Amino acid sequence: MNGTIPRVAPARAAEMGARAVAAGIDTLKIKVGGASIQEDQERLRALRGAVGPAVKIRVDANEAWNPDQAIDSLRAMAGFDLEYAEQPVAAEDLEGMARVRKESGVRIAADESVRDLKSAEMIHYRSAADILIVKPMALGGLRAARSVQNVAPDGGLAIVVTTLLESAVGRAAALHFAASLGETPYAHGVATGGALERDLADAPEPSAGRMAVPPLPGLGVTLPEAFWSDAYTLEEE
Repeated sequence: MNGTIPRVAPARAAEMGARAVAAGIDTLKIKVGGASIQEDQERLRALRGAVGPAVKIRVDANEAWNPDQAIDSLRAMAGFDLEYAEQPVAAEDLEGMARVRKESGVRIAADESVRDLKSAEMIHYRSAADILIVKPMALGGLRAARSVQNVAPDGGLAIVVTTLLESAVGRAAALHFAASLGETPYAHGVATGGALERDLADAPEPSAGRMAVPPLPGLGVTLPEAFWSDAYTLEEE
């Protein structure tokens, strides 16, 4: 799994990164964009200095840049040895993303651009990305995620599975999907449960940068009796 660092002050980014690496995580994703190139560089410099050269660092701009800004920003970040840059430009701007991929010198991952099978095929056709970010629940479930994943082998695209802020059920499904891919070159982002105040059920917990697939049947998540009682009550009402 990768660890995620939000847009925070450089010292805080360094602290969060060091803590994640101490817990066994060797891939970090840090949010960029929405700030000056200099601010993003300071944040990356602090993070790289705290975790050392062996830890992989990827950046996620969440559509923050236009193509020119993306190219300038990623070129400025080249010295931090980026694993890849996620969604540098607007989701619908595949032409711009292809240009960023060609001119920035950084591998590009499509996230918000991956909406369904057709969009994944267009990303491949336009040579707009090196990596597809696959979110099973955003796509409509595991079957839809598999159809998107099937575009990848023919197109030479890698797959990174990530989750939204979703319950133990959704995260377990994404974990199974990620495991079904076998060995992959990139860490997956399926450890988003820590952002929830309360969950529906117990879910697999990260350990030393890894997460084990539940051994129970189905998704391996058992919902408590209270969940079924509450659901029945709502149905009656």
